[in-house]
Amino acid sequence: MKWLFAVGLLVSLPVAVIAQHRPLPEFTQEGGRTIVPLEFAPRQSLFVLFRKPADLQGGRNFPSWQTIQTIATPWKVTFDPRRGGPESVVFDKLEDWTKRPEPGIKHYSGTATYRNAFDLPAKAPGGRISLDLGAVTSLAQVRFNGKDLGVVWCQPWSVDITSAVKEKNNELEIEVVNTWINRLLADEKLPPEQRVTYVASKAIRAQKPLSAGLLGPVSIKVEKNK
Repeated sequence: MKWLFAVGLLVSLPVAVIAQHRPLPEFTQEGGRTIVPLEFAPRQSLFVLFRKPADLQGGRNFPSWQTIQTIATPWKVTFDPRRGGPESVVFDKLEDWTKRPEPGIKHYSGTATYRNAFDLPAKAPGGRISLDLGAVTSLAQVRFNGKDLGVVWCQPWSVDITSAVKEKNNELEIEVVNTWINRLLADEKLPPEQRVTYVASKAIRAQKPLSAGLLGPVSIKVEKNK
């Protein structure tokens, strides 16, 4: 092959729902084939576009990230009392709602808001900064220092906070929403007058509770030098 082509990348999770693209300078060619190393999160898909002459300056296709801090301080979590949850509680550590002793949390279905605050490490390196949520069930909306950073609903459970982060007094707010199954299962065992939800089908009884909440660990990551 006489011509080398740069590889453009359009990321899709699992379709083109984010407008992210990057050059892919890391590739090899042999036997008439172009071999491009790719990295995938679980169930992620990518579009690879060959669209312009190659840039032979080199580099990596995907950045590597360094964890500089894990948010391990207690979280203030608010639930909706109309959905059977406590108005406010402190989680000393992140855990699955179904593992909690409080019935209002164990069987909760709906939205809960996690709040925390932190400072960056004194010698935090430069580069892009990412907030990694670890794991979430089922989806989360992230607000950071008053800025809405959107909704995450699949792996990787992370958002770019470069434009919003400060050295001191960073305020983090994460709204987590789960499915209705846990509340429905719990209400099936209660007298009708005590139920929050109701479903006509008895097939619900054959199902099992699902993991719920912000599972973490929540960490701050910095893009390492290429």
